[in-house]
Amino acid sequence: MLSRVDDGSGVYLIHIKLLQLHIWLHNGVNWLLVDTICLSEICADLLEDEPTPDIQINHVGDYNEFVFLKIGRCALYLDVKRMMLRKV
Repeated sequence: MLSRVDDGSGVYLIHIKLLQLHIWLHNGVNWLLVDTICLSEICADLLEDEPTPDIQINHVGDYNEFVFLKIGRCALYLDVKRMMLRKV
């Protein structure tokens, strides 16, 4: 999923691979890895019941502020700046 950069100078690419959320920034020339968030650490209690959880990105907010995730039938809100995860 893509997200706008607040000053219009690039775009964020956010994807999940092996329970890790990777946030990349394209600044017009290069791709830079901005952050990697280990989902198994911040949502361990939600992953206990699923041996191989199927996590999907449902929506990303502008300026890389938040991500809505889907695990099974659960919807999750991840505040990227504060690294807080909430079930919605």
